[in-house]
Amino acid sequence: MNEWYYESKGQQVGPVSEGDIKSLYLNGVLQGTSLVWVKEFGPVWKPLSETGLVEVKPVGAEPVGAPDSPPPLPSSSPEQPDEFLSSDLTHALIGPKQEHYLRKWQKLLKSSGGDPAKVVKQVSWNWPAFFVPYGWLLYRKMYLLGGIMLALQVIYVLVPLDAPEALNRTFATAIFIACIITAMYGNAWYFDATRKKWAALHNLADKSQAQARAKAEGGVSLPLGLGSFAAVIGLVVVSFLNAEGIGIFASNVSCSSDGALNLVARIARDEIAKDAYMMHVVDSQATKVSVSAIRTRTSDTQQAECAGEISYSIAFKAGQSDNAVKKALETALNKPITYKVENTDDGEQIYVTVWGL
Repeated sequence: MNEWYYESKGQQVGPVSEGDIKSLYLNGVLQGTSLVWVKEFGPVWKPLSETGLVEVKPVGAEPVGAPDSPPPLPSSSPEQPDEFLSSDLTHALIGPKQEHYLRKWQKLLKSSGGDPAKVVKQVSWNWPAFFVPYGWLLYRKMYLLGGIMLALQVIYVLVPLDAPEALNRTFATAIFIACIITAMYGNAWYFDATRKKWAALHNLADKSQAQARAKAEGGVSLPLGLGSFAAVIGLVVVSFLNAEGIGIFASNVSCSSDGALNLVARIARDEIAKDAYMMHVVDSQATKVSVSAIRTRTSDTQQAECAGEISYSIAFKAGQSDNAVKKALETALNKPITYKVENTDDGEQIYVTVWGL
């Protein structure tokens, strides 16, 4: 029976039987790129995919000069994925959760046919990268991608609540797509970034220096990961408090605050009640008034100049209902307006002035 040997994490393992080699391959322990040796190979180790082991034929006479034991393992180049995955440098570059990412990367390599260059196109879901893409990227020291994602998130948070709805929808959609893409390809990006660092360190002659640099350049950055997340949450809270006029951020001069819009509606209903025809047929208090497309022209801590579109849902007094008249009135009343929201002297209340009714 032929005695086979195989390479695992830079070490020679064997002898094992031909059946064992096949079993190891079927169980995923060996890959097509795994190096194997049998006496007939002479001084050369071969990738398992080149052995034709699934169709082994009886071996003839032993080659002249064939050694009785396997030759030294050939030195691996940076292009051999097996050495990258088993390298101490790679372990140091990953830091926490090494086994988790090594398993993920093993699957990515297998799906890419063993070609590291194709790994970045492979999909492997990552939940942390979905929920907090910028935080996960910065935590894993992928600074460029993490910075881009963080900037996108910060811009979205800083978009005013009273900005055009289309702008808010656009940013919300962009953030969601970014989360999906990062979750799908984050593991592959991390593989690519880590492997590039490994390739540079692998070529250093001083292996102790390479290991020290791997520990310094790799691993994770907890302050960046948590800090970026905390910063975004802080911006969300500040933005909300500023919009609602709460606590130390009190400023009731937001164009879209409930207090301001309620005053605009009350003023609009009062204007209806002043009209000679309206006061007899329209129930001004039951009429609903809304303001949309709100825009802040200027704003400070004391006042805000605003613009928007006012619309009415007319309510008639008993016995005066007429759908045709209702539609005509609503069409005539719906129009663009401008209004100013100002703090009172004591800063506890606001008052509103409306133009264009």
